[in-house]
Amino acid sequence: MTASAARRAGCALTSVVAKGGAVLKSPTGRARSTLASGCPRDASMNASPRQGPTALGILCWILGILTVATPVAGWLLGAGAGRYGGYLIAAGVVLGALLNVPSLIANLFYARRRRWAVIWLNLVLLLQLVAVATALWFVGSALTQSSRESDVYRRTSQVYPAIKTNDPAAVEKALNVCAADCAALLDTFLLSATVEGASRSMAYLLSKGANPTPGPVSNAVASLQTCEGVRLSALNSLAVSVARGDEAAIGLLLAKSDDKGRQKAAWVAAQRDRLDLLQRLLEAGVPLTMRGSGLDENATLLNAAASGAALRVGAWLLKEKGFDANGDPQEPGRPPVDTPLLSLIGFAWDAREAPRLRAFLDMLAAHGAQLDRTSSMSGQTPLQKATWARSPVAADALIAAGASQASLTAEDRDRLLKLRQNPQTGFNPNIDSRDCLP
Repeated sequence: MTASAARRAGCALTSVVAKGGAVLKSPTGRARSTLASGCPRDASMNASPRQGPTALGILCWILGILTVATPVAGWLLGAGAGRYGGYLIAAGVVLGALLNVPSLIANLFYARRRRWAVIWLNLVLLLQLVAVATALWFVGSALTQSSRESDVYRRTSQVYPAIKTNDPAAVEKALNVCAADCAALLDTFLLSATVEGASRSMAYLLSKGANPTPGPVSNAVASLQTCEGVRLSALNSLAVSVARGDEAAIGLLLAKSDDKGRQKAAWVAAQRDRLDLLQRLLEAGVPLTMRGSGLDENATLLNAAASGAALRVGAWLLKEKGFDANGDPQEPGRPPVDTPLLSLIGFAWDAREAPRLRAFLDMLAAHGAQLDRTSSMSGQTPLQKATWARSPVAADALIAAGASQASLTAEDRDRLLKLRQNPQTGFNPNIDSRDCLP
């Protein structure tokens, strides 16, 4: 018998003995396996019986499926949910991140029970750990940012009470506390000072570089409401001072205002019937032929005056400056706009009462305003718009001035009849007289 044959026979005999449970003693007396060195291991010795699904394994699968399915479902639902779709997607992602934690714990226990022998499960664990770390990083960043913003808000909010004191020293002290965080808010602080009428605070903020007309992309804008119910929106500091009739503030702000900001202020002056302030702005360089309050539209200063039923400014523009009572013709390249008469109906829409409306309408009619001209924007006549504006005062004034009722539909006539029986004073019946502009 050759040596290789003898070795194979010995290995076979050893395997049989090992399967029978025999144990050999080493010279030192320790038990050792009967498999000799150099003998191939019998695969049947390592084979373990195939196990059925355990409760832990089933739990791992359920949690894993929910962890993946929840954000996917949120994405699918959010994609077709319109403006609120983002909330559904975010909710799905957050819920999936939360489910990932118990799924990770269950998978760790299962992998440990399997002695980390399942390679694909180890890869899943790695991905889950990365997801948890990422979620913790986002949460930590959000908390840190929130804490910082809260601290900035606390320090910047101390500036506003200082502005109200109208004491430059108090304003300087408050600005020094928030330091760099307040540097980007100087325009907003100036706006607050203008609203409060704190002229000394305004002067100090201007000396620090605050801009009274920072432009439309700035957040330094305010909205004011007249006691008649008209809302003045997107006002810069100069426009606020004009709306309030604060000549001292205008003297401080005008020199440091840009051309576009001055035009916005001029529009407000015409709307608020501040003829003296309008003339002052025109003398400062605002063109009489300016168009629109913001956009380069075909709206003239007469539109501005009509939108506030400003009799003095309207009469000055029509009689002394020769403005067309029907507004400028529509020019290509400019957004369409309504006529001054339709701007006047817009005033009736906003105002609680319109005691000057009839007088302004008669003034436009006397200067050739077309009472039945259809709007290029809504396709309505002034009388139709008056019924939709819920203003029987405007509708009756138009009819008395000679407007044709032929354009009124049955629905328009029914609405007008109900308004006459139960007149409404506008959309703002409960205006706080302490905060409105007289």
